[in-house]
Amino acid sequence: MADHVVATGFTDITAMVCVASRHVAVVAERSGRLTLLDLLRPDDEGVYDARVIGTGWSAPTHLALDATGKQLVVADADGLWLAQVDRADRAQAVPFVDAPGLVRSLGFVQSGPGPASLVVLDGAPVPHLDRYELGAAPGSVVHPLVAEATGAFAAAVAADGSAAQLLASVPGGFAVRSVDLGTGVVSDLTGSPLPTGGLLTRLSSTWAALVDPSGATRLVADGVVRAVSDPAVAAATAVTAAAAVDGERLLVAVGDHVLERELPLGVTDPVLLTVEPGGLFIGGNTPVRADPTGSGLDFEELDLTVDDASLGAVSPSRDDTFDPADPHLLLVGGWRTGTGVVTATHRPTGEVVGRCRFDVLGVWADDDAGPSFTVTGALDARVPSSAWGGGGGGPQNIDVFPAAPPQWRVAVVLIDTTTQGYPGDAAGLAPIRTEWSDAMTTGVSVGGVSQSVRSYWSEVSYGRLDMSLAGGDVRGPLHAPGSWDDYFELETQDDPANPGTTRPRRWNPKPDTWASFVSVLEQANQAETSASPPRPPVVDLAAVDAVAFVVRTVNVPDPTVSPATGVSIGRYVWPQQLTPSVTLSTGQRNLPILMMPENWTTVRPGRVLHATLAHELGHTLGLPDLYLYDWMNQGNAQRTMADWDLMHRETALPHLGLPLRMGLGWVEPAQVKSYDFAALGGGALVETVTIAALESATPPPGTVRGVEVRIANGRNYYLEYRNRQGASVGDSGLPLGQVVVGTDVVSPLGAQNYDSRPMVLRLYDDPDAVNDTDGVLTEGAFLTVGKDYREKDFTEGAPKDFAAKVIATRADSADVEIRYDSDARPELSIRPWPNGEKLWQSPDIEIRNAKSNVDATFLNVPWGGKPNRVVAKVRNHGTLDARQVRATFSVKNLTTNAADQPPVTAEPLGLSAAVDIAAGAVGELEVDWVAPTVTTA
Repeated sequence: MADHVVATGFTDITAMVCVASRHVAVVAERSGRLTLLDLLRPDDEGVYDARVIGTGWSAPTHLALDATGKQLVVADADGLWLAQVDRADRAQAVPFVDAPGLVRSLGFVQSGPGPASLVVLDGAPVPHLDRYELGAAPGSVVHPLVAEATGAFAAAVAADGSAAQLLASVPGGFAVRSVDLGTGVVSDLTGSPLPTGGLLTRLSSTWAALVDPSGATRLVADGVVRAVSDPAVAAATAVTAAAAVDGERLLVAVGDHVLERELPLGVTDPVLLTVEPGGLFIGGNTPVRADPTGSGLDFEELDLTVDDASLGAVSPSRDDTFDPADPHLLLVGGWRTGTGVVTATHRPTGEVVGRCRFDVLGVWADDDAGPSFTVTGALDARVPSSAWGGGGGGPQNIDVFPAAPPQWRVAVVLIDTTTQGYPGDAAGLAPIRTEWSDAMTTGVSVGGVSQSVRSYWSEVSYGRLDMSLAGGDVRGPLHAPGSWDDYFELETQDDPANPGTTRPRRWNPKPDTWASFVSVLEQANQAETSASPPRPPVVDLAAVDAVAFVVRTVNVPDPTVSPATGVSIGRYVWPQQLTPSVTLSTGQRNLPILMMPENWTTVRPGRVLHATLAHELGHTLGLPDLYLYDWMNQGNAQRTMADWDLMHRETALPHLGLPLRMGLGWVEPAQVKSYDFAALGGGALVETVTIAALESATPPPGTVRGVEVRIANGRNYYLEYRNRQGASVGDSGLPLGQVVVGTDVVSPLGAQNYDSRPMVLRLYDDPDAVNDTDGVLTEGAFLTVGKDYREKDFTEGAPKDFAAKVIATRADSADVEIRYDSDARPELSIRPWPNGEKLWQSPDIEIRNAKSNVDATFLNVPWGGKPNRVVAKVRNHGTLDARQVRATFSVKNLTTNAADQPPVTAEPLGLSAAVDIAAGAVGELEVDWVAPTVTTA
């Protein structure tokens, strides 16, 4: 319910009356001034035109205005007076011949073709109702209507004189009654006493409005009381007059001004429909309640619908919170912002019996509690990193991401906020459009090679993916209706220079901003298609696979400000991607969306627009980030892919590695040589494989794309050969050329993920005392000619050596020898389980952490989500010292749930640092471990 000031400048308002048919109201002040309000002539702020029509009154207390808006009756200190509106000074008014004893209420009635008369609630000697005839001698003829109206102190009279509503004092409070002015029969409308009285005004033939001194409003009909307003005025400023404009509006006098109060739509309909105040977000939901009290209707006879499908719909389903005594259905927000109407229709008759408004919001104000969310219909929920399948033969990691179609159409859309808009002229927009279209498809020259998102993805997919600019150009700008702070929130991080404090890091979209921007786009589409003549939509979302919102930057970073603030770090959106379920005009859809700032290379010098855009669009294909998040095990920092994969560090535009290409289906199973030594019975094997350069569009005959070594079901090592081919778009900035790269791959959702880590890591340095690195990082197998990667298999029997050695390299291929055989070493061992009460733990393996360092009772108690150390106490039973001993730590999952059966083999967790263990001595080897957080349902 909205109140706004429609007239001001008064002093001590005592009475007010309105005639809706003439669109006028009259206001009386204790000073004796009468003012006419013209309800058809508001100014730009909604204030009605006002003019003084009468002065000289002593202390007017009540007013009545006839249906023509020409005759006015004023109850003054000395009786009733009849005046003409166009000359309403007291000096020109005619006194009534017979005056009431104590005027409580006045009302004109017109019961037939003759002249109008006046009904008066007279409080003396007892409350009663009389009808006064008017004319040259008004009040000379008085007709008694109701001889005694017990307790009545206010009345609202029907314009035809048939009935009146009375407000009366009763034991325990107040009551509203109806009286038939023809028969004098009085009936109670409110049932139980009301807690407060106030001012009574008639809304319709069946409804009256009761406004108490605080401004709270109740609507009353036969047996129904509906509270529609909370107190709206300060305790020191009471409501002094009220008048109904029509069935939807009231005028309320408060202090020196008059408010117009808009009543909720449908509040006097037979069925009361209500929704929670505050609105619902795009695609959100909220209950719509139906109260048929007093209507004689049953909820089961009602159909609830929304007038505009773009704003929402009512679900006919009922959940377990449905209460027949307080029935509700679920109102679902549509794709468009604005105000909609829920309608209740009586199914047997088709009559509309209830209505209420609701608002669909494009900005959600609560930063703590997010908006509700609705899923309608069947949705294809994309999983960024699928769990791998069983341990059958052949390569794993094939087609684990959603299959990319031959064409991936990307809409690039400029969008701004009210805080900072894009240039309003074509010349100002042209450089921005050109920069983004060049990055996407036209190309940017780098080292004499034209690079673009389109050319990169065509190359890395071996021509299987055409990532194009939808519509052929950059669209927009669109103008979001909110400010920067409405859509973006500041992320902070610990400040190492000031322990215990934080510093600003970057600006991210709020969780609901993705849906907000899509709604802005859909509304722009509707504006275009509904134009006359119709124009094409800004972006035909049915013809795109992903949307890139290019967000207008508010200000660039200012490094001179210290300490940094949310403004000084630059208000630009940090590039990121999400695939939310959004509500569109055609229904719901999982839509890949990304956001980037329009001046990325300005706010982040050294970054490359088309490279970052290619990385973010990789996410739209389902690819994960390969860098470490803050919550991951930071002990893996040296093993990340860095400049060797686009999904970690994109600036130099490296290709995707072999595992991600396999996952997208661009490398077929026959192109991967897969080794499962357990399936071969652990027998010795020596074999040379020729691996084609991963960059080669067509592998040379007799080559494969890579080698897969099964470590456990769902965990594999991969060997790939990297060497730039000709003037390629990608891989021009690799740290090394003609190198075989070894990677360690797990599924983040699979049984192998007993550590918090990215999907793809580089292999550890092997224990041959040779640092097989790229000279930048200190871990990883980067093998040139003569170099090898070695690791022992301790799963069963005597230890067996696995080795992969590079025999030869060429521009387009490399020969790699794969060796697996027995090789005895000094006798190292740990004791098997059980360990006392710990039936499934070796007494030589311990879990240590910061808690156990302080309190030994926490020894062997993993600390979920926190750094732990897994320590193995290894004894050398041999007669020779063991040099540079490392331990591969594994987890044996012994869960017996049917859905999570134990794997056949132990599952590697990590590799310890090297230590020397003397003959007969015990050495401790350890790895860091961030234990998973256990949740229960």
